[in-house]
Amino acid sequence: MTDTSPEIAEMVRARIMALTGEYGRILDTVVSADWVFFALTALALFVLRARDRAAGRPDPGLASGHPWTTVGFLVASTLIVVAAIAHAPRAGAIGLALVAAGWPVYALWRRWRSA
Repeated sequence: MTDTSPEIAEMVRARIMALTGEYGRILDTVVSADWVFFALTALALFVLRARDRAAGRPDPGLASGHPWTTVGFLVASTLIVVAAIAHAPRAGAIGLALVAAGWPVYALWRRWRSA
């Protein structure tokens, strides 16, 4: 027999968030940060393909519609970030600040790892 109390607690918490509008506030905070990373992923595809060509590696094959679909996704991601920040500037800034706070940690981790 499994204990269902964690599931019940999560259900109660989710309902409270939905009724108080807290979920929307959390969503406003995370959307800008999430879509920044989605855009960076699309951008990384171009960087990696250029590095492969420069290294003389064979073309791994094209994804259907690449590079146009990738450019479209990159533009759409950027527009979503801009719209999210325009919709909720304070929440968007908090989300981006949380992401930016990770940079020093990443730099320390890289330095520790290479030592």
